[in-house]
Amino acid sequence: MIRQKDSILKAVGRFSVKGKWGQAASEYKKLVDLNPQDPRLRLRLGNFYFKAGNNEAALREYELAARHYTQEGDLIKAVAANKLIVKLDPSREEIYDKLAELYAQRGLMGEMEALGRAEPREINRKPPIPLLADLNRQEFSELA
Repeated sequence: MIRQKDSILKAVGRFSVKGKWGQAASEYKKLVDLNPQDPRLRLRLGNFYFKAGNNEAALREYELAARHYTQEGDLIKAVAANKLIVKLDPSREEIYDKLAELYAQRGLMGEMEALGRAEPREINRKPPIPLLADLNRQEFSELA
């Protein structure tokens, strides 16, 4: 398996140096297929698709990575993956809602860590930033 990964990475490197991003993406997809649950690989594959001009495939990989990071509770990486989606396609309004939710969860998680709690409790609270404190969830989502 290690030899197979090395072979794939060498091929990806050869195609990347030549600027053949579509072929690099095809090779890198083989690596993702070996470990489909690794969101880092999916992000890199999305980058190759983006460079190849295949935005739909890039968006699909970014979404899968964002979903995985969210499920694992790695909220900062989930935010970063969702921001890649926004950068590529700002018209996807549902991503702004996801980002607002992730920011809210991140604030709650930081508060829980400070309190030494293991599980979040349902809190209906305003964003901790005074400038944004008077915004409701919809307004905050639109702003994000």
